[in-house]
Amino acid sequence: MIEFKKITIEDRDKVNEYLSKSGRYNTESSFGILYLWKDVYDTHIAFMDGFLVVRLFRNGEMLFYQPCGSGNIISVIEKLKNYAEEKGEKLRIVCASAEFSKKVSENFQVEVTEKRDYFDYLYLSSDLANLQGKKFHAKRNHINKFMTIHTSEFVPITAENKGLVQEINRKWCRENDMCAEETIKFERCALENLIDHMDELKGRGLIAFVDGSPAGFTAGTPQYDGSDMFIVHFEKALSGFEGTYAAINNQFALALEPNYKYLNREDDVGIEGLRKAKLSYNPVKLVEKFEIVF
Repeated sequence: MIEFKKITIEDRDKVNEYLSKSGRYNTESSFGILYLWKDVYDTHIAFMDGFLVVRLFRNGEMLFYQPCGSGNIISVIEKLKNYAEEKGEKLRIVCASAEFSKKVSENFQVEVTEKRDYFDYLYLSSDLANLQGKKFHAKRNHINKFMTIHTSEFVPITAENKGLVQEINRKWCRENDMCAEETIKFERCALENLIDHMDELKGRGLIAFVDGSPAGFTAGTPQYDGSDMFIVHFEKALSGFEGTYAAINNQFALALEPNYKYLNREDDVGIEGLRKAKLSYNPVKLVEKFEIVF
């Protein structure tokens, strides 16, 4: 029997050791994602045969992420398959890479499905920080107009001002008539996990003050210790100040660029407007993800 335990903040260092072996630039290979959404997805972990195994539940369905580590991955998958069957379920591995999916399909009878809505958007931090070249001409003009019209200040999120993040988030929900949405409730839970454990997660973020008022925020965590990728988990801006999103995106990239080569701005979950916005920043790569059903 595989011994799973609820993930805790104390697991960070050990989990990061395994995640650093993933060789991927996906969000699921990060302690930040696993911990922030632990209460929403009832995230549990186990260490077996040289691999980290992550189990979660979505809409009542038991799922697993692609195991991270080194050793006999086929043996690990066989044990997970048996574990799922003992629970009366099919083994489902989500957010898997193309290479992993191919290897599994060569050894097991499975159905592999590409999940475009969950592809991560990977950017060069220098691109988002400097906005150089013709492809960023419109972005530069947009930000310059914002900076000309408004007085703005971008302040790091700290223990002293973290309450402002929740305040902005509540206002954003009211503005967008989304306070009752289940997805927003889940996101609020993840946001609380981040701002309550910024130091332990080595998280960073900015609050945007526009014309003296708190008008937006952004925040995220590194993929793992020593990674050259930072993941932006949250970015919200209030209405009334056109250009705040573009400005805070740029300012956060400027702050992160010296330490991280890549910025992962997560997926678009199939929302057309969000997809258009993320593509407009010219990602250097879309991180593919597949679902494997045994």
